[in-house]
Amino acid sequence: MPNEELDQKLSKLTHEELLALPTIDRLFATVRSFSVTALPPEYQTAIDADMWTVRVEWRSEDKWAVITRSGQIGADGTEGYESLPSSRTDKYIANYRFDLATALALAEETAKKISIMGITVESFIKIEDARTLAKEQFPDEDMNSAVRRRAYYEALKGMNPDENLTARIERGLEELDSRS
Repeated sequence: MPNEELDQKLSKLTHEELLALPTIDRLFATVRSFSVTALPPEYQTAIDADMWTVRVEWRSEDKWAVITRSGQIGADGTEGYESLPSSRTDKYIANYRFDLATALALAEETAKKISIMGITVESFIKIEDARTLAKEQFPDEDMNSAVRRRAYYEALKGMNPDENLTARIERGLEELDSRS
């Protein structure tokens, strides 16, 4: 079975089902990482979609860490840095290591709150939808052409953008107008 097909089948299993998979003679599989995102499946293959992903990674016997692109999440939901193994105190472990169920729940909450340069998951979805509309409207235009970029900004403008996206749209349209 090709790896892609196997990956698709495995991705639909719950973590309990994954852990219950039988071992194969001389082949051992260990689940050491889970990816958690608030993006719906149809957006998970978009460019930069991984920026809205939180990982739950195995660290030791029933101890899991919640990892973001810039650090790890503590028990109180705040982000911190992962210290060197030799520097980890009991207090550190109590704050940054969890059983799997707790780590997955914390990762889910964290994934819902991700904001990168003011762009939330909801904004990212609108941006991807606007890109798709512009591409469908002007399939022969380069992604960075003025015609396609204007169509993108106009599509985004019609998607009830938040304050941050509205500012980006205005800057983008002003830039296009200044080049005309």
